[in-house]
Amino acid sequence: MSSVSSQTPASFVLALGDNFYQDGISSTSDPQWSSTFETIYTHPPIKNIPWYAILGNHDYHKKESPQAQIDYSSVKSGRNWNMPDLQYTKHMSLCTGQDVLLTDDSCDEGKIAILFIDTPVLVPLESHTVASTLESIYGSRARYEAKVDEMFNQIEGELQILDEDSTIKWLFVAGHYPIYTAGGHGEYEEGSAVIVLRDRLLPMLKEYRVDCYISGHDHLLEHISSEEGDMDFVVSGSGAKLDVVEYRTIQDVTIKYASSNPGFTQHEIKGDSMWVHCMGFDLVTPGDEDSETLGNYRNLYNYQRYSKRSGISNDEGGGDVEPEIACGSNCGKPKSHSGIAVVGVLLPVLVSVMMIGFYVLGSKLNNYKDGNDKVIEGIEIKKIKEDEKNPFVEISSKAGKKFEMNMV
Repeated sequence: MSSVSSQTPASFVLALGDNFYQDGISSTSDPQWSSTFETIYTHPPIKNIPWYAILGNHDYHKKESPQAQIDYSSVKSGRNWNMPDLQYTKHMSLCTGQDVLLTDDSCDEGKIAILFIDTPVLVPLESHTVASTLESIYGSRARYEAKVDEMFNQIEGELQILDEDSTIKWLFVAGHYPIYTAGGHGEYEEGSAVIVLRDRLLPMLKEYRVDCYISGHDHLLEHISSEEGDMDFVVSGSGAKLDVVEYRTIQDVTIKYASSNPGFTQHEIKGDSMWVHCMGFDLVTPGDEDSETLGNYRNLYNYQRYSKRSGISNDEGGGDVEPEIACGSNCGKPKSHSGIAVVGVLLPVLVSVMMIGFYVLGSKLNNYKDGNDKVIEGIEIKKIKEDEKNPFVEISSKAGKKFEMNMV
């Protein structure tokens, strides 16, 4: 991230939940603040830019964890962590890339708006892995269900306000759970997160002209586009742990890119145009496991699109990597879903503005450490050995140096 940001300075980072594996944190003084955030992202290009965070399902494993992450925003040692509430909106000037008030109209280029939503709470308790924690937080099932309705109403009300604001040129929504994904969480069954969000959230995103929904949860890098090409779905969840690509086709959308490579997404915005880049390590080279490119850190995928409010067609946009070859041997058994029948890891995103740029990071614990616990950049990886009992895996570089990579 620091290497990319040194070439294209980022305005801010989005952390899309599961910020603290495995079970969240207990307080604002929890040692994980230091071990997985404050002492990791210390390189000059990204040291002082803002991080805007939301919660993932693992952040709800402890009752105290959600409030502790909100409270850390006001802790002096919290440097650049921002999470003022479970759901909130940020407005960034396209002139400066800085956070501005909704009423700010000083920039002729306009603003981008990002609505951060708390998707773990929006999913019914029947399908929720952290149901007991949520019931404990809200006191009863009835109160929890009332909270779900309240939060959906809050989302729609905020989207309506943002859509009516003529100074907003780009509108994003960020949540931990994906609406569409080529990974294992694309479960097409009643009560699953993707079905609930498609049923209740997706119509709002379409009605209020959201340009892009950004999520994590699945530990992949993905770009999925609506059939009309007017809305994008980006999954940036491979900052640490890796999943396999399981779906090749999904009804109503096109999978432009899906990859098991570790990394993050970079978003560059200038005026009416946005470029999305999937940045990551070449852990997999299709058909050649011993390729010289194996382990190289590079731009894996590019895509350009135009703002819905620009009036420019997105037919000119497009990716340069086919999903069929993107995941290589890390692909799971290809699946196809022809229809949907319904009855009833910290994840950073790097964003540059004007160019406004932001990084999206999923499963934030992507600290690479050598024997002296120093962060290493420019890693070339030759082989990975997974140890289920140890959250770290051993990596050997082409130069023969061995070090550890946190994959959890």
